[in-house]
Amino acid sequence: MELERGLDLQLVLRENHNFQFTIFNQISMPKFSKKSTKQKTIYQIDQSGKIEQTHRATAVAYSNTKIKTVYISSKEKQKLQSVFRLTGKNRIFVIQTFAILVYLLLESDITGQNKFVIDKEYPGHEAIIKSYIIQLFKNKKNQKIDPQKLHFSKIGKKSNAHKISNQAFNKKLKGRTVKAEEILALALLLEVKQK
Repeated sequence: MELERGLDLQLVLRENHNFQFTIFNQISMPKFSKKSTKQKTIYQIDQSGKIEQTHRATAVAYSNTKIKTVYISSKEKQKLQSVFRLTGKNRIFVIQTFAILVYLLLESDITGQNKFVIDKEYPGHEAIIKSYIIQLFKNKKNQKIDPQKLHFSKIGKKSNAHKISNQAFNKKLKGRTVKAEEILALALLLEVKQK
């Protein structure tokens, strides 16, 4: 009897003196890696109430498997804008504030395979907004962020993120409320030169 290569034949004698052939496969089987149970989750981020409209509040929110919001009142925005003006940085007030609000929204959720799609609130400024967010993670949390986690796209009014930010803007949904001082402290970190 000819056996395939890599197989071994073992004779086993039972009590009733019958013979049983047992074949053991000695070829090492390839180990298959278990597929990761962690799935990529894509969150959409939207803003209600433009930052430059300082007579109104601003709310930024994300939505998917969970929701989160960050809210700043019109009074706090006015205080913030006056400091930017006094320091001669009025031109970057809107872009930095938006980037900081997005950072505050993401600061504990950027880990893992999550990806975030930010609404194109300020067309043409996406690269600087992304760089501000990445710099804040580096300078505040000593955390390096993959730029591929952050994307920009037009998010429509039918998006759940739009509904959530609108509810937070109208104070129908409570989330995190930030003060001008907190925004300014983070804005100072953007002044730190990256190594």
